[in-house]
Amino acid sequence: MTIAKRMYLLIIVAALGLASMAGIGYYQMGRVYQSSDFINVNIIPSAQALDDALADFEKMNGLIWQHMATTDNAKMQLIETEVAKAHQALTDVFKKYDETLIADEKDKALLASDRAALAKYDEMGGNVLTLSLANKKPEARDALLGGVDAIKAMQKALSDHREFNFALAKQTADQGATIKNSATVMALLISLAVATAVVLLGLFITRNLLKQLGAEPSELARLASNFADGDLK
Repeated sequence: MTIAKRMYLLIIVAALGLASMAGIGYYQMGRVYQSSDFINVNIIPSAQALDDALADFEKMNGLIWQHMATTDNAKMQLIETEVAKAHQALTDVFKKYDETLIADEKDKALLASDRAALAKYDEMGGNVLTLSLANKKPEARDALLGGVDAIKAMQKALSDHREFNFALAKQTADQGATIKNSATVMALLISLAVATAVVLLGLFITRNLLKQLGAEPSELARLASNFADGDLK
């Protein structure tokens, strides 16, 4: 192999090493970005949606208590309108969550639990409003107090769902940290491998070059200069 080819080989090895580091670094950075992006575009909006759902539920539940406590027909009608709006807002949150925020099968199952809990609450709440509207306030109060389990079940379903999203956020963040650490170790190993290859190849080329020349280039230059001056010693 000629000296030029050996030098080209040295350059190619260095270039391949640098390209490998750049490619792997880009790939790993993309994976880290995907992890952080999933938190931003899915988990945070999911947690916010469930907070909104809980707020709508508590508002609806409070309105039903107000309906039971009043005997003014005009106020009851106004409260019923507000209850319907709160209920619609709650179901809209669930619909949007189902269409855009489901992360996996467990997330989907938890949303189904949210809806099932709401259905049981609606059965109890509808009965309370019917009794209250008929001015059967004591019966309405008893029905509402007897529906505490349905209220707690709805609150627990939303709470469990939120906790799932927080756990998913931690898991995703941990995965991102693991990928980052893996990328750092891999980059160090590639750097070490490339540096070792370049050094060994450089030493090999230098050794063979000196072997072919028979002496250091500086010594050869001195001899050539002396020869040109007529000094043959």
